[in-house]
Amino acid sequence: MNERCRLSEIIGETRGIKLSRRLITQAYKTDTPVLLQGEPGTGKDLISKIIHDNSSRAGKPLITMNCAALDEAALQRNLFHEEEGFKNVFQQAQGGTLFLKEIDALPLNLQIKFLNKIKKDLFKSTSALNHVVPQARIMTSTEDELERLIRKKRFREDLYYQLNVIHIYLPPLRKRIKDFPLLAEYFVRMFSSKLDRHPPEISKEIYPILRSYEWMGNIQEFANAMEYAVNMAGEGKLISAEELPQHILESKGYDIANEILFPQKGIDLKNAVKKFERNLILQALEQTDGIISNAAEILRVKRTTLVEKIKREKINSERFKKRRRLHKSLEKKKIVN
Repeated sequence: MNERCRLSEIIGETRGIKLSRRLITQAYKTDTPVLLQGEPGTGKDLISKIIHDNSSRAGKPLITMNCAALDEAALQRNLFHEEEGFKNVFQQAQGGTLFLKEIDALPLNLQIKFLNKIKKDLFKSTSALNHVVPQARIMTSTEDELERLIRKKRFREDLYYQLNVIHIYLPPLRKRIKDFPLLAEYFVRMFSSKLDRHPPEISKEIYPILRSYEWMGNIQEFANAMEYAVNMAGEGKLISAEELPQHILESKGYDIANEILFPQKGIDLKNAVKKFERNLILQALEQTDGIISNAAEILRVKRTTLVEKIKREKINSERFKKRRRLHKSLEKKKIVN
């Protein structure tokens, strides 16, 4: 029997995660469609299980199908084919939940059939008290922005409004740096428990390294890194930088200090440190689009301290904001064109 997924598995206290948890709680109290949006590895599969496992349909099947993994013929068969001895995904999910991943991969000609199928099932499932109880609760997910695909005529607007009743956005890990200590502790405890070990302590020195890494695989990649660290540390030992995967240690964001070559004739330490600090400030402003409070946060200094350093170094933080405005302007032009 599968273990029930709980809301407590959504770790974090950043604003985006708190909002996601609140919407998840509302979602499992109803039968309305849910649209999950987030980059790969942000936890969409886990969220679908949490919503199903805590809903009134928990005792019924949760059927998951990845639309991007099937060609058009297979999608047609799995969604709509009806014959004796074969059950399509709607029939398999009868009374439970149907979760369609990467719904944006559904071809346009099947989108209208899918929309009609949903409406037909809703019409059939009206109870004697005129309360609509869908034969299968519909959840979908996407890595893309469906509104953008609608503008490009790649996704039907009427289907979007049918599916997008409760919209849960899962922020990427790079926007959740404050959650890193909580996430690290959670995964270290979890993987230590699986190995029947006492969880090792975590050195604070690893957090600047974790913050500097891009985490394109998001939570899934972070979990893998912590599992590696637990295995490398052994029982009762400290997780330090040495226990992290090599590709994280060698990432561009962290390895900047190692690029400084020590000249044979010696070096002016004070001047070198000053240049290094200036370079870090410029990188922080670049990463945060010139928003000083955000730059101060990732540099782990007070905002007033950073403002003083920016003034002293005569750094123009406004140019980073202009770059952000220019980027947004170019993106709008791309959308219009």
